[in-house]
Amino acid sequence: MSGTVNIPSPGAPSPAPCRLPWRRRLVFAGAVLLAALTCALTFGEWYCRSLPLDPRGWYELTRDPVLFYRLAAGVSGVDGGNVRTQTAQRLRGPLTFSALPPEGAHRVLWIGDSACFGHGVADEETAAMVLPAVARANGVVVESINLGVVGYNVRQAREVLTQRGEEFRGAKAIVYFRHLNDIVNAPWTGVAPHIPSSLFWSYERPAPVVAQWAKRSALVTRLAHTQAGHRLWRWLAPAPPDTDSEPEGRSPAGLRSVRPLHAQYVALYTDGGRFAGQFRDELNTMAITARERGAALIVVYWPTEDLLQTSASERVIEALAPWCATSGATLIDMTAEFVAAGHKAYADATHPGETGHRLIAERVWSEVAPRCR
Repeated sequence: MSGTVNIPSPGAPSPAPCRLPWRRRLVFAGAVLLAALTCALTFGEWYCRSLPLDPRGWYELTRDPVLFYRLAAGVSGVDGGNVRTQTAQRLRGPLTFSALPPEGAHRVLWIGDSACFGHGVADEETAAMVLPAVARANGVVVESINLGVVGYNVRQAREVLTQRGEEFRGAKAIVYFRHLNDIVNAPWTGVAPHIPSSLFWSYERPAPVVAQWAKRSALVTRLAHTQAGHRLWRWLAPAPPDTDSEPEGRSPAGLRSVRPLHAQYVALYTDGGRFAGQFRDELNTMAITARERGAALIVVYWPTEDLLQTSASERVIEALAPWCATSGATLIDMTAEFVAAGHKAYADATHPGETGHRLIAERVWSEVAPRCR
């Protein structure tokens, strides 16, 4: 044989296995864990984005470059304990409408977001549905059409008027049922991952970059709407103390019990910055569009519950009033009525309830009545 084979003697020790230093083993394990976590998060984000916009079926995506989503057609059910109907015309129901109002009827269009749509109240309790009953009691026939869509901002509300004002013509008045958060992007984060960057970054409120990117994540959004997510949010952002438990009067800053998020919205109206400019311009475009259709533009201001009797609410009015005057819109300030009604005016902290909608319908009628003669 040309070679020899070394056979270890029975008592000789076996060679030690090759081992990486503990630091290298730790780095390797961390890299594997990071890679696995990245893959899991990537898959989770892809999967969540592939799910329907709203699992309950209330909304659907659209290719419209401004609206991006809309109400689904022909859907009805119970939402938060209230009957909710969406007609085949993608309107808050249950009524449907023709292109022109019937002979002898006066038409009013309502635009806005969740407050206009009637989040927290049943179909027949929305201001748009109450207005015809108020007019009927005064011997006038009014056809009232609710074009509100949950989560829309001021640009989207303006676009609804531009598009659907052509679909439903002959209106005597356009009611912009303004919500405090309309000045920025829709806070309903379920739609944020689907909104193209142009609209999101133009109208997203100032916030840390991490918070803004988290809002753009479908995975984070889905997890935030779980029960555990709601508990975490309540822990991170507890509700302000109940105003009933506090003494009468205002704090020196006039911001007693104002939620930090709402205080930020107020600041956007009053700081004269980009968001205030955008809101003013959109409001002016609404007024021009309304005039072109022979209609008056009515802007409804109502304070969220935490803004009642605070200087924060007054500052929003002080910003809105000259914008409406310049554009030719009529501003309705519901502060006095909502202060008198107190908690009864609200369905929750940020939406009018049945009483609030009735009060708004009555005030809107006082402005619309002269145009229905």
